[in-house]
Amino acid sequence: VPARKKFLKKAAAESAHISDMMNKLALGHKDISFRYINNGTEVLFTPGNNDLRAAFYSIYGKNAALKTVPVEYSSGNMKLSGLLGKPDLIRSNRSYECIYINGRYVKNHLISSAVEEAYKTRIIIGKFPVFVLDLRLPPAFVDVNVHPAKTEVRFTDERQIYGFVYTAVEKTLKSLVLIQQEDFEAKSTEDVRRLMEEGHFQGNHASETSHIDMRKAFEEDSDLFETDIWRTHPEKDEDEKIEESVENTL
Repeated sequence: VPARKKFLKKAAAESAHISDMMNKLALGHKDISFRYINNGTEVLFTPGNNDLRAAFYSIYGKNAALKTVPVEYSSGNMKLSGLLGKPDLIRSNRSYECIYINGRYVKNHLISSAVEEAYKTRIIIGKFPVFVLDLRLPPAFVDVNVHPAKTEVRFTDERQIYGFVYTAVEKTLKSLVLIQQEDFEAKSTEDVRRLMEEGHFQGNHASETSHIDMRKAFEEDSDLFETDIWRTHPEKDEDEKIEESVENTL
């Protein structure tokens, strides 16, 4: 409408906002197939096969999808599920932190802080993890009427929520096997012992970018921290499994 038109930004910026919204919807509703076309070009198409990793693959590509692990954790009447990026999948900002409360996308500093704290000793300072998390809890536990667009929420017991999310992420990250057997064999006994003692074995930049190819924007914003210690080597069968999950629904 005319009253809003003067507040619109450049086409690339508005396209970026639309693409970001579509990505958030697709990741939050993995059982629905989304197709987004911009100026005749297909920007996004998700299979809608109820596989979160397949949806993530469709948006950010195979390399990023292979560097994620599923998280499933429940306690009492709360449950947390989703995907966590491995410590070598990091970004320079929080644009790739996706949080959902009972299936609805929200921005919540409390949950972001809990997740980042769990990653604290595993990634370098100034970088942020990539994750997609859906927190399911009774409606009485959360107040959604603190923001006109319902994008921010307040919890009745913030300490409980923080501890629950932190524990879920911490347990998942500890279970990661980030070093293959040959990496141990390539290092001396003293080197391995030293690394273990140091704790190494515990377990929007793109907003002004054309979002015709969101996958390319994600890869260009990588700033990956990879050393001989942190580099992961996904198995071939895992690679094929993700591709097959996507291709079977296309």
